[in-house]
Amino acid sequence: MRSGMRASEICFCLAVTIFCAFGTVFRLPKDQDGSSLLQDTTTSVRTVQVTAEPEAPASVVAAAKDIVCPKVLKDTLFVIYNRLGKCGSSSTSKMLSKLGKRNNFQLEDSNQYGVQLADRLTDPALVRALYASATDRPALYVNHVWYFGDIYDIAPQSPRPVYIQMVREPISRVISQFYFLTAPRRDATYRTKMKQLQTEAGFFIEKGDLDDCILNATNPERCERTNEMTSYFCGYVRECANPASPEALKMATANLENYAFVGILEDFQTTVAMFEKLLPRYFEGASSIVVPHENEARSNKKAPSAHTLDMLRKYNANDLVLYQLIVEKFDRQAKACLGVSSSLRNKSA
Repeated sequence: MRSGMRASEICFCLAVTIFCAFGTVFRLPKDQDGSSLLQDTTTSVRTVQVTAEPEAPASVVAAAKDIVCPKVLKDTLFVIYNRLGKCGSSSTSKMLSKLGKRNNFQLEDSNQYGVQLADRLTDPALVRALYASATDRPALYVNHVWYFGDIYDIAPQSPRPVYIQMVREPISRVISQFYFLTAPRRDATYRTKMKQLQTEAGFFIEKGDLDDCILNATNPERCERTNEMTSYFCGYVRECANPASPEALKMATANLENYAFVGILEDFQTTVAMFEKLLPRYFEGASSIVVPHENEARSNKKAPSAHTLDMLRKYNANDLVLYQLIVEKFDRQAKACLGVSSSLRNKSA
């Protein structure tokens, strides 16, 4: 990955700035009152309203029962992997680094996490990816960022992107994320995130554990980001402000159709095979270089109590519904494309 930009890319960045100033080419979504619909993925405090046993929209459930193998995207020039944390995204990014060299595409793995969509074009990694794809060089942009829709509305000179994602069983993901953030010797970035969680939860998390936080916090639903998977698929529009709402779940499930494929950490082998089949320009040869995912052991991690697990299921109800839809779709796509059943389906049989 390059540390700087060539002169032609700098010109492209200047052009972006000029167009943004006149508001004619790069447009950001607005509500009817003209206010921005954007939110910060890490710093905004959203109202969490827990709803009991949410249900997926009937149309989505019906569509999931009649899935064929998706179209193979051989000529795609622009892929966005809006990586959800603690779902094997580090392993996937390492794999993509090797594949970029093998398959000659430009990988831009951003380190500007958590910036608002309004600031997205200040991210050099995205600017480089846009420039490459606009000049017919395949590019893949990676960042911890919510779904931001058809980037044609922001950069019409760039090819419309194809989205990919990796997910994980929501409760195990939340637990892993909590102990990842509270692990000893985290750097300044993670300590800042930890302090923010402590403020929102009303509990000094760093000196306790997940059970302590759920039992003693003023706002136990803020011990960890709730329904974060829903946020990542829902995006920045008004309906996504409360990720526990029926509207957010509806938007997230609708946006699943805009993803070329959504992989699942618990069946990484089938996930890699599907990526290789559906996006060969980027993933050809992936199955021969993938190293099995290994969880990082953390000395501070302990198994949560039954009460904590029950509360986490309550607080992440939308994520659980969304995950089940993804698993069902994943299994049907694996059968249609590869002629195999997902190992997740085999375990539940």
